[in-house]
Amino acid sequence: MGIKKKAILEITNAIQIHLREVDRIMKMKETFERGKLIAQSCNKLDMAHDMTLHLELGYSLNKIGKDKRVLSP
Repeated sequence: MGIKKKAILEITNAIQIHLREVDRIMKMKETFERGKLIAQSCNKLDMAHDMTLHLELGYSLNKIGKDKRVLSP
């Protein structure tokens, strides 16, 4: 399997995990704890994205950080 195909499969898997987790969390009663769980799930997805860019596609951590700063409002 090629590197890019592997990277796509890994990030797709991370997205699926995130969506299932958010779906589970959204069924919970609206509380501060639920908000924390949503934030934790989003952070995990962000980390999976960064790790895929870095380890599978060879992006430097500096480039990933700069790209995030450009996208931030």
